[in-house]
Amino acid sequence: MEIDKLEESIRKAVEKYGEDVVEWLKRMVKVEEELEKKSNGQWHDWEWHHVMIRPHILRELAFLGLIRITYKSRSSTYYELVDREGIKTIINKYEEYKKSESTELVQPKERESIIPEDLFDIISGFDDIKFVFRKALASKNPVHILLVGPPACAKTLFLLEIARLEGAFYVLGGSATKAGLISALFDLQPRYVLIDELDKMGADDFTALLSLMETGIVKETKYGRTRELKLKAWVFAAANRTDRIPPELLSRFMIFNIPPYSDKQLEKVIVDVLVKREKKDKEFARAVADAVIYKLRSRDVRDAIKIARLCETPEEIERIVRIWKKYRGGVF
Repeated sequence: MEIDKLEESIRKAVEKYGEDVVEWLKRMVKVEEELEKKSNGQWHDWEWHHVMIRPHILRELAFLGLIRITYKSRSSTYYELVDREGIKTIINKYEEYKKSESTELVQPKERESIIPEDLFDIISGFDDIKFVFRKALASKNPVHILLVGPPACAKTLFLLEIARLEGAFYVLGGSATKAGLISALFDLQPRYVLIDELDKMGADDFTALLSLMETGIVKETKYGRTRELKLKAWVFAAANRTDRIPPELLSRFMIFNIPPYSDKQLEKVIVDVLVKREKKDKEFARAVADAVIYKLRSRDVRDAIKIARLCETPEEIERIVRIWKKYRGGVF
């Protein structure tokens, strides 16, 4: 059984019966391992009195997919765990979670962030928006900024530049999950939360993000328990469109609409990125930019970075682009 499905089944059982469920599962694991040891691996299934859990509860746990019936007669019913090792893994996660859990509001110490002089220097134009970002980064309290525009504009570059700063956490909205986003906020306690493709985030992620931006509080409920984190964080995001983003979340941002780069502007951006960030020769960088824009027909600076990291000569650039075009399908 998949761990995620198993964990969801345990969560439902905890909602119904409380935290006793975890103790019941630990008891089942222990009984199975003891029976297996005594029988030299011949059998490990058990009856309700072995684990001291009433049959009607065991039937419910079987319905949820945590245990299964291995034998049934008029007088006896034998059970076994569906996935003993998986359940042990989840129990260990639960125990670790309880150790880290705090009933008090966690409030991390504020960290000073040093802003390098060359921040945003790979971005061509948009000096006025750079000014706003610098003011936001220097502000005493969070100011959140959302950049909206089509592919091949500077919005992602702004985020990648801020990702260089200490205390920055970068995530793609399409690959985020509520659990993953919240866990990262608890574990990393970032000063800057950078979200690319904000319009591709799910509803639960929007809810968690709104709570952070509105109250500065991150809340997580797990295994029937809740923990909270007071986090002073700046949220900087990028999106292709805003119609998929809840209005109440949009209202928390300063929103700037960014026009796309022309081919010539994009070429300059790619060259600057490869020379200043990837330490590539200027002529080599120009060759990569030409290949990405005119042969690969891509508007994504990250594609240029990938090719530059793979290649050392113009011939290799040509070969990589040919291969990529051949197998890219409908990606571009």
